Amino acid sequence: MQPPALAYGEQAVKLKVVYADHQGPEQTRLVFREHTPEMQPTVEDLLNEVAPPAIVLLHGSPGSLQDFDSFAEKLPDDFRVLIPDLPGFGGSWAHLPDYSPRAHAEYLAQFLEKRALPHAHLLAFSMGSAVALEFAHRFPEKVDSLTFVGGVGVQELELFGSYALNHAVHGVQLFAIASAEWLLPHFGLLDYWPLNYAYARNFFDSDQRPYRQWLLEYQKPMLLLHGVKDFLVPVEAAYEHHRLVPQSELRELSGSHFLLWTQGEAIAQEVEQFVRRVEEGKATVRTTASRARIQVSQQPFDSSIVPSFSGPALWLAMLLLALATLVSEDLTCIATGLLVAQGRISLVAGSSACFFGILLGDMLLFLAGRSFGRKAIQVIPLRWMLTPAAVDRASAWFRKQGAWVIFISRFLPGLRLPTYFAVGILKTKTLWFFFYFSLAGIFWTPTLVWLSSRLGLGAEALLAHFQNYGIWILLGVLVVAYFLVKILFPLCTFRGRRNLAGKWRRLRHWEYCSRFRLYLPVLPTILHCAWRTGGLRLVTAANPGMEGGGVVGESKNHTLQAISAFAPKSLFCPRGQEDAKTLEEIRCWMEAEDVDFPIVAKPNAGERGFGVCKVKNQAQLSQWLQDFPMPALIQEWVSGVEFGISVCKLPGQSSHQIVSITRKKIPTVTGDGKQTLEQLILKHPRHIAHADFFLGVQSARLFDVPSAEETIVLSEFGTHSKGAEFVDAESLLTPSLQKAIAELSAAIPGFFIGRFDLKVPSTEDLKLGKNIRIIEVNGLTGEPAHIYDSRYSIKEARRVLRAHWQNAFAIAQDNLRHGAKPTSWSQLWKLWRNSR
Repeated sequence: MQPPALAYGEQAVKLKVVYADHQGPEQTRLVFREHTPEMQPTVEDLLNEVAPPAIVLLHGSPGSLQDFDSFAEKLPDDFRVLIPDLPGFGGSWAHLPDYSPRAHAEYLAQFLEKRALPHAHLLAFSMGSAVALEFAHRFPEKVDSLTFVGGVGVQELELFGSYALNHAVHGVQLFAIASAEWLLPHFGLLDYWPLNYAYARNFFDSDQRPYRQWLLEYQKPMLLLHGVKDFLVPVEAAYEHHRLVPQSELRELSGSHFLLWTQGEAIAQEVEQFVRRVEEGKATVRTTASRARIQVSQQPFDSSIVPSFSGPALWLAMLLLALATLVSEDLTCIATGLLVAQGRISLVAGSSACFFGILLGDMLLFLAGRSFGRKAIQVIPLRWMLTPAAVDRASAWFRKQGAWVIFISRFLPGLRLPTYFAVGILKTKTLWFFFYFSLAGIFWTPTLVWLSSRLGLGAEALLAHFQNYGIWILLGVLVVAYFLVKILFPLCTFRGRRNLAGKWRRLRHWEYCSRFRLYLPVLPTILHCAWRTGGLRLVTAANPGMEGGGVVGESKNHTLQAISAFAPKSLFCPRGQEDAKTLEEIRCWMEAEDVDFPIVAKPNAGERGFGVCKVKNQAQLSQWLQDFPMPALIQEWVSGVEFGISVCKLPGQSSHQIVSITRKKIPTVTGDGKQTLEQLILKHPRHIAHADFFLGVQSARLFDVPSAEETIVLSEFGTHSKGAEFVDAESLLTPSLQKAIAELSAAIPGFFIGRFDLKVPSTEDLKLGKNIRIIEVNGLTGEPAHIYDSRYSIKEARRVLRAHWQNAFAIAQDNLRHGAKPTSWSQLWKLWRNSR
């Protein structure tokens, strides 16, 4: 995008781009206007080298030099007036690495040097005052005086008073504006909208915490002009700046923040008189300030002067709080409670803002479910917030308990969003939802805000004694409040207690840990083997017959075709056509192959059970095709006992050897005729670790009471991430099984190391090597699954993984010597993309 053309009277200079701590070789454009006095200097002025007063006008954010169009005309003709567009704003359009006031001060120094101006008076409006203060701190010799018009300054009187909280709000604002510019088809219009990326970055990159000290150190004359009704920068900020700078002059004007437009004439007169006094050496500087004012400037900050929000400022603060609830309801209520404790906002106003923000967000969620149904879950941002399983579980809960679920869910964090969406899907009357939601919100919101304010009062007392640790005390209060909401409140319910027990089990038992945590200590071994072999991607030559060596994204269908006699009847669906045509192809295949429901639908590329589903009817198949629009493999359902058998054929070996046998126990619960299925799942010592998944899968019957001794299968797939229990079954290895698996492995071209996932009618069949049905063949990432047996330690598991990858690299090195070709990085990237 090209920068805007220069308007009439505008000029431009090239400046070096400013980074966080240096100037780069790149250049950016700074646009400015300049008024030079037309009157000729007198002989006396020339002899005394007297130059006309130079004054630089700095706009705020958002803003541009056009903010001074009317005001500049009111300044005396003998003033040299320069009005720049700060880089990133107005005509000085640019995408910059740093939009902070510090960077703008560096640009201003370059600009004055370009204009051969060794020093100048600075007049700054609003956020421009931060630039002026940064400039005065870094280049004090270049400043004749400072004039703030509605200027910002000390951190304590900026927005919510806390750098951390302000920075968070500015971060949310930046994310929203940047997302709009990238995601909305605005055809360039948002680039020139005042509340744009440059404005948001300017505030996000700012840090006003040092300004108090810099004001105390400032030596030159200073004029403060402020509206007593300013709702953006309270007049108390001007009072505090006047106190900190004992030589400063304060003029209170009857107006709001926008004095330049409403009282331009009066401000121009004040500025003219002030600048002339400075030029004549009659203005007060710090060394000539009164002793009394100097003593007052040394006193600590009095937090009682921080004003509570009122008038337009109150409405703006309430709007920001309401919008913040769309990001996190509970954290916003907690932060609001801290503002109540500080006296910035009343309990009624704060609670009301939070309530109406929560009402807006959750009503939108309810209406999305009511209007668009389950399809809405696939759309961002709902896709980030909801899962189909959570919605199914909430739907079942609502059908069982009725409208009171709307009320109860408000007090159960984690259940609100899926419940409100599910209630909408089930076409609940809008008025009923509004009634029950409002009833719950009226209890919950003020209570949480009030509790947070009580904690905040305790924090205020601590702050009085430990002023230097204020940010840590604030963070401590937030942590305590968050603990109350996320841990203490859930402990009040059976489900909440059991969910926490499940999380605790997942933390204690390594078998549930992330792959990152499991593999991190193994990584040095992999990298060492890669270095000895000649490169990381060369390991893909371990299985030259599989795409990517089976590292990622290999085709399930391609591998199974080589052993189709031992695999279930299958149909590969490449997709790329309407779902209706794919459904018809599957129907014709099922009819021709005499396959009935249930069938298995899975992505052709994927791992750890991603997308695998047992489809029981045509409607479920249609839904699955919508949810997974990617190449698919459709298989007949095979009953039996499931195992994972890992094999490896090292250089010099005549056949593949079995290195691991794992029994995959399908998760079940047994009824007692008294407890619901939900209670049976939540009380099970092992299944509690996968409770969220099981409750989602079984959502339609959670509140059924299974009869005594009735066995309920919770998940029908032998996938560890979906609740299956892996047990080391090395004792089942027999010569017959070894022979059968070796023959199967040899039948797959270019397959040397990996794992077979298979089913047999019984363990006896497995030991005899008979009636084996291969469900899936995994390549390099098909690690020996017996390591997930709970009897193994994580240390032992990592030992097995190291051996697995050492074998893989040894096989790859041998295959490379015999002419095998490794997979390129670009092809691996493509396979990874396809698998996702």
